[in-house]
Amino acid sequence: LAFGSKQAIIEDDAPFFPSPFSVLLLEGFELKVMCLFMYIFVNMSRIRRDLSSPPSFYTFATLVVSSFGGGIIVPVLLNLPIVPFNDLSITVLIVVFAVQHYFPTVVEVYRQSVLLHFFSTIMFQAYRATVLTGVVLKALDAISPSFYDFALFGPIMCGTLGGCGGGFMPLSKGLEPLRNGANASVMTALIAATAFRVWLLKGGDVVDGKIGVSLFLIGTALYGLYDLNRPAGSSIKIAKSPSKQE
Repeated sequence: LAFGSKQAIIEDDAPFFPSPFSVLLLEGFELKVMCLFMYIFVNMSRIRRDLSSPPSFYTFATLVVSSFGGGIIVPVLLNLPIVPFNDLSITVLIVVFAVQHYFPTVVEVYRQSVLLHFFSTIMFQAYRATVLTGVVLKALDAISPSFYDFALFGPIMCGTLGGCGGGFMPLSKGLEPLRNGANASVMTALIAATAFRVWLLKGGDVVDGKIGVSLFLIGTALYGLYDLNRPAGSSIKIAKSPSKQE
């Protein structure tokens, strides 16, 4: 379209999301490390039941498999290096373990703070989204088409495990987490992996797909955190420190 002597150029391949949303891709090293730290910190806060005693080696081992369960199961299926072989991941995990070991008060403050829960949820889910979408893309390269002309269910299954695999670790749990139905972690991972795979099949932009998955996981997590269906005027329930009798 011409307006005087100038032309208005419309780019058909313009990104769907504005550029500020690209922060959810965690492309910056510092941002990625901060989100990884919070991801592991939240996981360890859920594992620890009694803050009066220091975390044990069993806690450390459980933290490894619960934080990187998807990064262990999926690479084994795809014949790729597993996440615990990544020095950065283990280094951050050791730092988190040391912080909670020597400063247990930090965990208690986190459990009581609405604000910390809000920001930690965003960082946790943003990192989870990068893992999920990264696993789907790696699965596309590793899995050859079989029945269809494209790999469909393999990448979706790998993406789902990448987004919630830690919930099934250690392996002694088996399928026990699914006994009473799929929880929110499993369902959101399945929906996100399916939507991302379909988006790519339709020729959608990879970056837009990654941002969309991140926004979906963050949105559903915040919805569950603050329970938007609660009665008006009621207080927000934030996880408290479990008692020793639990």
